[in-house]
Amino acid sequence: MDQSQFSGGDKCVVACGSDLKEWYVKIANITLINAFTNKYHIFIDRTYYILAFSLSRVVKHPRTVTMQLAVHQYGRDTVQFTSQLKRKCLLYPEPAFKDNPSLYLPTDLTCPLPKAVKSG
Repeated sequence: MDQSQFSGGDKCVVACGSDLKEWYVKIANITLINAFTNKYHIFIDRTYYILAFSLSRVVKHPRTVTMQLAVHQYGRDTVQFTSQLKRKCLLYPEPAFKDNPSLYLPTDLTCPLPKAVKSG
């Protein structure tokens, strides 16, 4: 994906690590750095969203059975190459916590929608 389509505040999916595992992130800043060789590198400063757990189980929304995410509390956010950006996504605050969101429902626009579960 063309990295020029991203900007600060965007939520997106990135692939990083030796296994290129995908993560949900929010871009804080985009920085252009000169490495003293007249080559420029573009980095992003980002905040990770990770799976939320309760009693050793992944927390899922009761109606959509969608996994819920929480902001990972690093000592600082991480900086990575923009080449790791894969696609934009949406992160909706859990409706029960709209005023003070602690859990988010991810929507990856390239994946099929989950089927709704009938409530009892």
